[in-house]
Amino acid sequence: MMTTVWAAALVAMAATEPSIYQLQTTLPVWDVSAQDVTGNGNDDLFAVIADDTPGGDNERGLAVFLSRDDGSYYGKPHFVLPLDEKVGSLFFAEVDGSAPKELVVAHAEGATVYQFVDGRFEVLAEPEFMSLLPESARRPRFLKDLAQDLTGDGVDEWILPMPTGYAVRNADEHIALVRCEVDTGASGGGEDGLTVRHTYPAFKAFETPNDDHKAFVFLDDEQVDFAYGPNWETRHRFDLPLADDDEWDADAKLADITGNGIPDLVITKLKGTLNVTVVTEIYLADEPFVYPSEPSAQYVFEGAFATPVVIDVDGDEKQDLVFLKVPYSIGSFVSYFLRGRVTVQAEVYMYGENGFGDTPAYTGSFPIEVPDGRRSVAYTMGDFSGNGHTDVAFGGGDETLVIHKNSPGEFLSRRPWLTLNVPPYGSAGAKALTNNGVDDIIIYHPDSDLSKKIHVVLFN
Repeated sequence: MMTTVWAAALVAMAATEPSIYQLQTTLPVWDVSAQDVTGNGNDDLFAVIADDTPGGDNERGLAVFLSRDDGSYYGKPHFVLPLDEKVGSLFFAEVDGSAPKELVVAHAEGATVYQFVDGRFEVLAEPEFMSLLPESARRPRFLKDLAQDLTGDGVDEWILPMPTGYAVRNADEHIALVRCEVDTGASGGGEDGLTVRHTYPAFKAFETPNDDHKAFVFLDDEQVDFAYGPNWETRHRFDLPLADDDEWDADAKLADITGNGIPDLVITKLKGTLNVTVVTEIYLADEPFVYPSEPSAQYVFEGAFATPVVIDVDGDEKQDLVFLKVPYSIGSFVSYFLRGRVTVQAEVYMYGENGFGDTPAYTGSFPIEVPDGRRSVAYTMGDFSGNGHTDVAFGGGDETLVIHKNSPGEFLSRRPWLTLNVPPYGSAGAKALTNNGVDDIIIYHPDSDLSKKIHVVLFN
């Protein structure tokens, strides 16, 4: 009997122990994207690598790590796709209407579309067009949400920046110009050189009852701007309910909290420095293009910087609010400067049938080690345990990544569920890389001594 119990315990321990892979490249890694191009059900990894040394040879490429059938990765890329010096950005898009998605390598004057065939990328198309996508970027990046199926025909439209808004097109033709507020500016000129800046509003595409294509919603510093109807020419605007005085800084984001497909609005306002006040307001949209005049929920925090994270905590397909608070106090500053540690407090407000509650469903705190120098703490959220709840992974020191498990009745375990020997700094992301229904972790380390390495944590 005792043998059976110990055997069951060992099996349970083995099931939770993840596999860690260290992937090596020949040049610094600036971005990583995951996409299944082989069709084996596991995501392959694509790392943008480039030598950004001033006066260097400007070498760049896309290191391709194909996943094995069991989800594991080789330590070196299967091949490196050379990237033209004109490349500025990349994204995956469904171009031919059948899986897998194609790779789009874009620049200011067009793009090269690659199709994955027989274990390698082949050129499918080379459309020419003008946009404000970067040209010859020193550090090319993958751009997200630029390719979406707006019409439901199985082919993605591309949403590309232009001087007065976004151009909607596909690999074959221009479809429409959707205007929006673009924050622009210029300085210098002539012998001083010219600097031109364009900052675009956040956007989301969503379905509406009466259109045969998705509508757009744009969010800038002052308003929410809806574009819908033929060629997205019908507009409806909603002014953000911001404070009238200049003492408040404000930030807003779009998120479908209720799961009805319509973007809701989350506004966070901050005032003060040491005596800081943070106010977060939620505006839930019951129908397209309409927000309530008063917030659906409001949360006020005094004496701490509180950042709301919108995420599904309990797996019910509704978005919840996780406030991560760093107190502005003498103790916090002493801990930071003497110990290199910051204590983060968490409050979780769950969305339910009656909206958000006035009191947090969960509270807790955890320390985060702050790396020295230019390194930033790796931090991400995902369902790493497979119980349908969101767990948290963050740096636990110079050499370890710790994971706190989220279980029913407790947002975060008081002690780490797992401590992993993974460099805990850089850029971290969570994504299910296999089809086992569990999120995995990808970390790369730009501007560090590990800039040519990628660490992958696969949860079994």
